[in-house]
Amino acid sequence: MTTTITAPHAVLSGDHSSLDIDGGVTATNTEGANFKTDALHFDNKTKMLTSKTAFTYDSKDITLTGDKLEGNMSLKQIKAIGHAKLTKK
Repeated sequence: MTTTITAPHAVLSGDHSSLDIDGGVTATNTEGANFKTDALHFDNKTKMLTSKTAFTYDSKDITLTGDKLEGNMSLKQIKAIGHAKLTKK
């Protein structure tokens, strides 16, 4: 599975261990799931995505929103933190 992340601004750390993406982030995977948030952090060592800003995640079966997000690169495992709401479609 491939995940594509787009945003107007990103900064890669000098040792390539992390990537900070901001300015309005959109991510989609090859299974059609997508999410949106203002800013996203990618840790290349753990291969985890985190967002400290509100987000919306949509897949064919659910919509998940929350104040913060932790998830893997494929968007298969996502943890909503703070005011989390899960809606089944």
